[in-house]
Amino acid sequence: MRSGRKQNVSAMALTPGGFFQRFSFVIMLATAGGLLLLSVANPALGEKIRTRVTDAFAPLLSTVAEPISTVTETIATLGRLTELRAENERLLAENARLRQYQTAVMQLEAENKGLRGLLNMAIIPEQRLIVAPVIADAGGPFMRNIIVMAGSDKGVRQGLVAVANGGLAGRVIAAGSHSSRVLLINDLNARVPVLLERNRQRAMIAGDNGPELRLTEVPPDTTVKVGDRLMTSGVGGIYPPGLPVGVITRIEDNDVRVEPIADLGRLELVQVIDPGTPEDLLSPESTQTLPPATRTPGTAR
Repeated sequence: MRSGRKQNVSAMALTPGGFFQRFSFVIMLATAGGLLLLSVANPALGEKIRTRVTDAFAPLLSTVAEPISTVTETIATLGRLTELRAENERLLAENARLRQYQTAVMQLEAENKGLRGLLNMAIIPEQRLIVAPVIADAGGPFMRNIIVMAGSDKGVRQGLVAVANGGLAGRVIAAGSHSSRVLLINDLNARVPVLLERNRQRAMIAGDNGPELRLTEVPPDTTVKVGDRLMTSGVGGIYPPGLPVGVITRIEDNDVRVEPIADLGRLELVQVIDPGTPEDLLSPESTQTLPPATRTPGTAR
C-alpha cells in the first residue's frame, strides 16, 4: 500500500502541475533574479516587462483589494458607531442634567416673582451686553488699563462694568465716540466690594498691579478658606451684585490672595454690562461709603 502511494506521489511530481507545485519557490526566486538581471542589462526592456506584468495582475489586485477595503471601511464604521454611541450617552446624561437645572431655574423664577409680588418690588429690566474687542493694553508699571473698541456709538458710557470669561474684569473710566478705557480690577487704585459666597460676609478686593488680588476689610469674626468664591456685593452702587470675582488661593498670615476668574493678563474680548442704571448713581470709588462691618480691618482665620 505504501509503495503504491509513493508511486502516485512520484507520478504527480513528474506532471507539470506537480513540478511547479513542488518547486514554486525556486521558480519564483529564479524569475525574480532573472527580471533583476534583465532590468540591469536592459532597463527599457525590464520596465516594459514590469509594466506588462503589472497590467496583467491589476484586475487580480483590484479584486483582492476590494474586499480588504470593504473590511477596513466596516471596521472604521464600527469604530465610529461605538464613538457615536458613547457620545449619545454623554449627551443624554448632559440633557438630563440640563433639564434638572431648567426645572430648578423655573422654580426659583416662580418663587422670585412671588416674593417680588409680596414685597411689591419693581422688576429690574434685563441687562444689555455690549461686546467690545480689546485693541490695546494701556497699562504701565503703576496702572492696569485696557482700551476697547466700543464707545458711545454702541452705548458704552463711563461707569459701566466689563466682564470676561464669566468673571468681573473692570469698569469703564472714560468713554469716547468709538473707544473706551477700562480700569482693571487688579489696578492699584481699584477697589471692589465683595461677598464670600460660603458665609455671605462682606469684604473688599484690592488690586496691586499683579496677577492676583488682595482680600481686605475682612470682619474680625469671619473665617476665610482656600477655595472660597467671591462675588460682587453691590455695595456702593458701582458694581452690580452677584458678579463672580475670584477664588481664594493662598492665605499667609494676614495676606489673603485671590485669583481672578477673568484672565486679566490675556484679555482679547470683554462684555460691557449696561444695566440701565442712571449715570447720576455712578460715582468714583473713592467717594463710596461701606457698612461698618466692611471697614473694620480683620485677620484671616
